[in-house]
Amino acid sequence: MWSEKFEQVIRGLCEIYNVDAKHVLDGSPLTMNGMMFALHHDKEIDSPQLTAYCNFGKVPQELEAKAYRRLLETNLAIHSGQGGEAFCVDQDGNVVFVVDYPLEITEPAELAAYLALTAQHAQRWREGYFLSEEDEPRKKTWAGTRLLQKARAGEGED
Repeated sequence: MWSEKFEQVIRGLCEIYNVDAKHVLDGSPLTMNGMMFALHHDKEIDSPQLTAYCNFGKVPQELEAKAYRRLLETNLAIHSGQGGEAFCVDQDGNVVFVVDYPLEITEPAELAAYLALTAQHAQRWREGYFLSEEDEPRKKTWAGTRLLQKARAGEGED
């Protein structure tokens, strides 16, 4: 059931961006606004989530302590208690933003808007690693927040 919805959302998203959906469905990354995204669905368990991974890039060594602290503060600020979105560091040292989108209520245009917002955050990250005062976690709107709020409110139910 959810595999079909995942495919529908990806095909619609790729249509919006004029990208070959087959490649994205086969696991190839999608580049939007200069940022690389991987879009994943666990077909083995037919997960009701679409997981998006956005590579924000590496932290300069001299800023690691400050930047990683800011990411932990941000994780706490965006924590919903139900998963949803978080910053991680991959095995190569890249900061990766991970967001779970509930397929029940995710539509291609809305996902495109959230991925565009995530790309803006990634660009901002690359400019200053969220270390400025205006980048304090409480002052940001994060990509999956609205979808998670809709899911909790039952707006996706028919």
